[in-house]
Amino acid sequence: MIKIEYVDFDGVRTDKDWGLKLLSVRIEPPAAKTKTIDVPGIDGEIDLSEIFGDVRYQNRSIEYVFDAACDLAAWPALTSEIANYLHGRKRKAVNGFDRSFYWEGRFAVDVQKSDCFLSKITITGNVDPYKYDIEDGSEPWKWDPFSFRTGIIRNYSKRQINGNGTITIIGRRKQVNPTIITDAEMTVACEGQIISLQPGATVVYELQLGEGRHDLAFSGTGTVTVLYRGGSL
Repeated sequence: MIKIEYVDFDGVRTDKDWGLKLLSVRIEPPAAKTKTIDVPGIDGEIDLSEIFGDVRYQNRSIEYVFDAACDLAAWPALTSEIANYLHGRKRKAVNGFDRSFYWEGRFAVDVQKSDCFLSKITITGNVDPYKYDIEDGSEPWKWDPFSFRTGIIRNYSKRQINGNGTITIIGRRKQVNPTIITDAEMTVACEGQIISLQPGATVVYELQLGEGRHDLAFSGTGTVTVLYRGGSL
């Protein structure tokens, strides 16, 4: 049976490296960035929240509560070790029960909610509104973190294009500009646009890949790698 009572902060696991058992997780939903104008003489308000396309969100907060299971003598060294690694630093956090995604933001040890007598440590984070796919399509697909409920197999690395070829991306909620790496001049057509590509890496700002299926149709001869990291609420 796989244990899920941990958080992985950039390769440091709370259970194996700090001896902490995860007791609870609270992930607050992000507030939408809304903009309305109250115009005299009309009913209601004019909503401009999506004037630039998709709705945008503020950061969200995460709170982890752990059982340290240590005595008072070990408490100062343990909390200092955790604070030295985490406090105020930008880290990626992977929850053991949701290993297909990571959260990114700044974390801190909340001393007001931690208790040495109860061996309770609380870690809080101010993180991006979206959780991000572990895989971005540039490396061989990994079986271990894959979720059969929410996972999407992404393998867009070094695809050979001989004249014409298509790479299909299943997008998530966040709108993302993909990066395309080629070793030759090519064009890519997607959603009614035809974009010229030079050898090397190109961030394709013309494409905003959000939810749904996106077919990238390439023309040329060479290899193509597409970097796409989805974001989900």
